[in-house]
Amino acid sequence: MAKHNIEIFYGDILDRDSLRPALSGVDGVIHLAAKISIMGDPDGTVERTNVLGVKNMAEMALECGVKRFVHISSIHAFETHLVGDVIDENSPRVDKRAPRYDQSKNRGELELRKVMARGLDAIIFHPTGVIGPYDFAPSRMGNVFLDLINKKIPALIDGGFDFVDSRDVAKLAVKGLTKGKSGENYIISGRYFTVRDLAEISGNISGIKPPRMTTPMWLAKLVAPFAEIFVKITKTEPLFTRESLYALGANKVISHAKANRDFGYFPTDIRESIEDIYESFYSRGIIKKKSNVLKSAQDLV
Repeated sequence: MAKHNIEIFYGDILDRDSLRPALSGVDGVIHLAAKISIMGDPDGTVERTNVLGVKNMAEMALECGVKRFVHISSIHAFETHLVGDVIDENSPRVDKRAPRYDQSKNRGELELRKVMARGLDAIIFHPTGVIGPYDFAPSRMGNVFLDLINKKIPALIDGGFDFVDSRDVAKLAVKGLTKGKSGENYIISGRYFTVRDLAEISGNISGIKPPRMTTPMWLAKLVAPFAEIFVKITKTEPLFTRESLYALGANKVISHAKANRDFGYFPTDIRESIEDIYESFYSRGIIKKKSNVLKSAQDLV
């Protein structure tokens, strides 16, 4: 196995001084730390992590003389419910009507820009819905793909989102250390897929048929408040909430033309992403019987 020259530092983005050892003598920083939530911000950790955490990292980076700061924000910092419009870097930002997570991502960027005004060289990337292999937690979307092949999802929801491969985001983040115009925002999008689309692609790869039933959005919104109460009582993971349904109603066209122009970016095909997700789960023993779960891409041509 190849050895990499990696030095590990431990710090807390909510404790500014703890970041100094990691950032001292560093030329570039890629800041990815964030708290994702589809259940609001009941304990304030979303706000602290996504706003104060960004402020602390940016201020310490400036103090330590970091030459380029790459901030990974989110498409959710933009208002994604503009009727008939294409979402791009010039689209309006979210307001107080948006979910708390969305608001926090926008406010985190505002804090970053205050530090940029004092001299920090930084650029900001806005990925859409990130999926991909090497999903070690696994993430919420990783669990969705596992639930599909384990037949734990009784019905799909009538909605969709733009999804992008995690490796595409990683590659652009690294490129951002030396390329891209300082102070600019770049959307990293893939392509819009409905929940049904993802389930069908998953089924084609795994051989496991997706749920037949699709719950209409109006019914899901009606049930969501009661589902949220249930998960708070049982402390279980919700299938959907009002905030996740809000995301599934986003615009279908989110442009990555700017990233294409400045970085030569082209998104990975979603089918390759999902196949690699399952291959990664298999290689780590999360999926036990490959022969019953995965088909090769060649078999699907």
